[in-house]
Amino acid sequence: MGILKHMPYWIRRWVPEDTTDVLYLGHHCNLKRIHKGGKPSHHIPFPVCLAAQHDADLPIVYEDFSLNLEQGTAFVETDDPLPEGSQLVLHFYIPPEKMLLAEFTGEVITANRGDNHPHGMYIELSDGTSHSLEMLGEYLDEHRHLLDRVA
Repeated sequence: MGILKHMPYWIRRWVPEDTTDVLYLGHHCNLKRIHKGGKPSHHIPFPVCLAAQHDADLPIVYEDFSLNLEQGTAFVETDDPLPEGSQLVLHFYIPPEKMLLAEFTGEVITANRGDNHPHGMYIELSDGTSHSLEMLGEYLDEHRHLLDRVA
C-alpha cells in the first residue's frame, strides 16, 4: 500500500488502490496535499478551512476533512455526522477574512457512527463542475492566484 499504510483507514477505504488521485487533508485549517501514487506530500502554504451549512442552520466549521477533487468527494470527520441523503452547502475559505475559494453543494452518501471507523460523513459534491473543482485545485496547488478570478 505504500504511503497509504500511514493514512487513516477511511482514506484507504475511500480511494481505490489503483488511483493516482491527489488528496488534500485538512486539520485545523492547515492543508496538506498527498499523492496516493507515492509522490512526496506538500504543505499548502496558506490556511484553508471548511464550513458546511445544512438547511437553514448556521454553518459549522469542521476541523478535519479530506478532499478528492478528481472524484468530487470529501470526507468530514465529526462526532455528529448528518444522516445519509442530507444536502449541504460547503464553503472552502481562507481565514480570518473568510475569503471564499469555492462553494459546492453536496450530499451525504455515508455517515459513519460505528466504533470501527472514524465518525464522519462521506460527501459527494453534486453541483461542482469539473471546471470549478479544477480551479479550486489550481488555487491549492498555487497555479492560480485569487486575483486571477474571472467572471
